[in-house]
Amino acid sequence: MGKMTERNKVVIYKLKTSEIKVKCSVTNCIYNQSRMCHADTLQVDAMGDGLAETADGTCCSTFENRS
Repeated sequence: MGKMTERNKVVIYKLKTSEIKVKCSVTNCIYNQSRMCHADTLQVDAMGDGLAETADGTCCSTFENRS
């Protein structure tokens, strides 16, 4: 695990990118390699009103079509 620091009683974990593995089934994304995401950063947003109640209410904003 990465370095742990504490500020204002909030614990923040700093992870190294190699520690985070994100599975991805969207094979036409440029960041997808063997069903794993290889983007430098990953942004996941809520769809619609900005509040997600299930995984179906989220979307990967990092997606770029491999055309």
